[in-house]
Formats: sequence, C-alpha cells, structure tokens
Amino acid sequence: MRRGTVGIGGGVTASINLVPVPFQRRQCRQRRRRAWGMVVCGLGALLGAAWLGERFWPDHARPLREHTATLKQRYSETRLELARATAERDAALERARVMLGMQARANWAEVLIAICQAIPAGVVLTASEGMNVGQSGDSDGSGLSVTLRGMCLGHAALAEFADALRRAETIARVEPGNVARAPVGGDEALSFELTLWAGGANQ
Repeated sequence: MRRGTVGIGGGVTASINLVPVPFQRRQCRQRRRRAWGMVVCGLGALLGAAWLGERFWPDHARPLREHTATLKQRYSETRLELARATAERDAALERARVMLGMQARANWAEVLIAICQAIPAGVVLTASEGMNVGQSGDSDGSGLSVTLRGMCLGHAALAEFADALRRAETIARVEPGNVARAPVGGDEALSFELTLWAGGANQ
C-alpha cells in the first residue's frame, strides 16, 4: 500500500492513501477467502482424521479392550482368592489358638480316659459336650467343663459312676443333672445327665 506525505505549514504533516479503493476492497476479499480456505481445510483435516480413526482404530483398539477385560477378570479372581486365603488363615489361627489353649490348661485326653475308666457295668454314655471354662464358668478359661448324658440300669449304677469320677485325679467336681425313667425294650432304665469340671475350673 502506497502512501504520500504532504507538508502543511506550521509543522503539521498529513498522510494520503494513494491506493485506489476498489483495489483495497479486492485485497480484503482475497484475505477473507484465504482465511475461510484455511478454516475449511482445517475442518476437512479433522473430519478426515475422524473418519480414519473410525475406519481403522477399532482393529487396533479391540485387542486392548480384550486385554483390559482379561486384567479386570484376573483382578477379581485374585481378590476372591485373597479373601478365601485370609478366611482360611483366620480359621487356622483360631484352631491353633484353641488347641494351644487346651494343651496349656487341662488335658482333654486325660479327662476322656478318666471318664472311660470310671464307667461301671450297667452304664452307657450316649452323648457328651465339653468346653473350656474359667473358675466363674465363663468360656475360654483355665479348665474344662464336660456334660455327660447316658442310660443306666438304676440309681446304684449311676451313684457308682459318679463316685468313680470324683475319685479321678483329673476331675475336680461332679454334679448330677436331670434323671428320668426311660423304657428300654421291656425293661425300665434311667436316663441321666452329669456335669463335671476338670483342670482349674470350679475347684
């Protein structure tokens, strides 16, 4: 763009545009066309890239999606296995704690042997329940509590059984429970319940 300069008296300078107005308008239109052309080319490039991605990317993305799904499945399986292993570990620790507690307090084997040796003729045991107890009767204490249930031919046989249990060194106390008549075949017998304590319980 050419400009002319004209001096005016008093030190004032004026600038005059010598380029014709139609030429200036034509240049503006050309600049706008170039700008629009760049915008259109940019949009075309974006659309082309989107089309190429839609056309070719799924083939590359499918293995990645499958691998991701496999990793998620393995992660879930690992979490389940970890939970099972944790539960098994806790159960094993609890069993070990109970076994150690039993060994450290009263000896179950000695108590069972004493019970078997004390059974006289005419007495049959049908059930037994045992647990670790303390001196106040609470669980997880310093001794054992065993409840025996069975059948006997009469009160004399039951009294003989209770006396034999009281004489055993590993048994501290024997307490009779429910006694009731029970028909056995054509005869009558007694069903009984005895509770005994061993170790440090209720001595």
